[in-house]
Amino acid sequence: MSTTTINDNFERTMLADNGEGVEEQDWNFDFSGVNENQMGEVWSNGIYPAIIEDAVFSLAKASGNPMITCTWQISDPETGKTKKGWDRLVLGETTMSRVKRTLLRIAPELIEDGRTFNPRRDAGELIGRAGQVKLGTSNYEGQVRNEIKEVLAPAETDGVGLFN
Repeated sequence: MSTTTINDNFERTMLADNGEGVEEQDWNFDFSGVNENQMGEVWSNGIYPAIIEDAVFSLAKASGNPMITCTWQISDPETGKTKKGWDRLVLGETTMSRVKRTLLRIAPELIEDGRTFNPRRDAGELIGRAGQVKLGTSNYEGQVRNEIKEVLAPAETDGVGLFN
């Protein structure tokens, strides 16, 4: 058994092998030093390189329209920091142009040449796609947070760069 302290509030203990070759873990959290009102670091408005880590098909709760929720890993080249951001591609009457712009910028082959786009089938094709995200800020439950305002094509890097 070994215990690893991740930070002042988080500790992981590796327990003995469970007999199937998998170590079981126990997790301990100390919330005494955690500010429940903190929403995470807010980055400056701007354009940042990003890559899609996950893309999940579902139906929008409010409208019932099909949608893909993209989880972006966003990088700040100046600081070397990364953060996650989420963008929802909702396929509804008033949102189709935004979805088309996004797909043309990061995955044009999914909609070009008369191909029919199927969000359930094609969501997985978005994983690993590079682009840039335009971050802005919004107010959510009294807290300022970042949000993805727009998805742009990947930056040109002349063969050298983050996504090559």
